[in-house]
Amino acid sequence: MNESTSSVFGIVVLLIVLAANIFSIAGTVFLIYSKIKPQPTWKNILFITWRFILALAILAFVYLVGRHFSICEKDTYARLTTYAAALTFLPMMISGLIALFFKP
Repeated sequence: MNESTSSVFGIVVLLIVLAANIFSIAGTVFLIYSKIKPQPTWKNILFITWRFILALAILAFVYLVGRHFSICEKDTYARLTTYAAALTFLPMMISGLIALFFKP
């Protein structure tokens, strides 16, 4: 891959992760709001949103655990990128934990 292809790929990955984080946070706010002011017509979409938030959280957690176990303890750059990935996926994992308590 040349430099421009790598740059475009990085931007696409950034946009996908950003969209997943935004959806996860918005879905969590929607779940919390539905507990405060429930609407019977929201039941199906709440269940789909709840499952999707949990799927995002599980995927982020599995990725981070796999990445943690696959790096060498002396490779500081790999550890740094793993910590950066953990900070990137933190909103999804927190939203997943909140979604466990606000099951529709």
